Amino acid sequence: MSAFEKDFTEDGWDTGELGIWYGAWTPDQFEGAASASDLNKLDKQKELGWDVTPAYFGTSIRFRDIAENDWVLVYLRTRRCLGLAQLASPLLSSDSHFLNRDGEVFKFRKITNKKFFRIDELPDAFQLLPAQGRSNVYELHSMQQHVALLVNFDTPGEIFAHLKTLDLSALLDVLGPAGWETFCLAYLAATENFVLTGLSPGRTLAVFDLVGRNHSTGGRVYAQCKKDSRAVEIDAEFLHAAEVARDVALYFFAFSGVVTAPPNSVRVFTKEDAVKWATTGPGRRYIELLLS
Repeated sequence: MSAFEKDFTEDGWDTGELGIWYGAWTPDQFEGAASASDLNKLDKQKELGWDVTPAYFGTSIRFRDIAENDWVLVYLRTRRCLGLAQLASPLLSSDSHFLNRDGEVFKFRKITNKKFFRIDELPDAFQLLPAQGRSNVYELHSMQQHVALLVNFDTPGEIFAHLKTLDLSALLDVLGPAGWETFCLAYLAATENFVLTGLSPGRTLAVFDLVGRNHSTGGRVYAQCKKDSRAVEIDAEFLHAAEVARDVALYFFAFSGVVTAPPNSVRVFTKEDAVKWATTGPGRRYIELLLS
């Protein structure tokens, strides 16, 4: 999409089209261009008073080259829905298209096989999908398992039913790093009366993913979460903190375990520990909430 104040994604979705702007050029002119500079020589582009950048040119190529058997994911903001569709045409435009804006031509592709999911009816981890990626057209490299569930099923109920067939290890694998981190947070809340104290989970500090206190005792609780498919080394900085920290409960949540045994001051928690905890009262309740 282009940098207009209004998000026109839903307008295009409703008419069966998804597209981009990035200038006054048309698809035919784009096919004849070797670079952004070729588009900037066009009279109508000059009239806009700004240049098509190499980044805009690259984004347009990515959109044009999406295969028709690929799935496109969009966020329909006002409806709080995730929309999926497949592209069913080459890059098109029209002089009279209602989404042409301020001299820019709307370049679009027809879409087919549309389906959408209300984000509040999906597992909470799916709320991360609208924030993925850093450009208007990008290939999703993270959370691919979540998107695969949207592709393979047609309703939130079907997704929940599928997740309930998985054992906990497989479920946590599907939910990915964010799911593992929230599971660890739930475990700490149940066993350490853990509350976050002023720092956001997962992205505030280099060494610790979870920083807070025991609500009952006031003692500090620090944790790091690693959702790797193989055993990992404990970070040197984390081990240093274990040496010098006083009156701190230190947890290293390693999904697949650790390569070397940690000092006694560090409590390692793995997927095997997660499976055991899920059989306890608090653990069973958390799984019920996760899949409710």
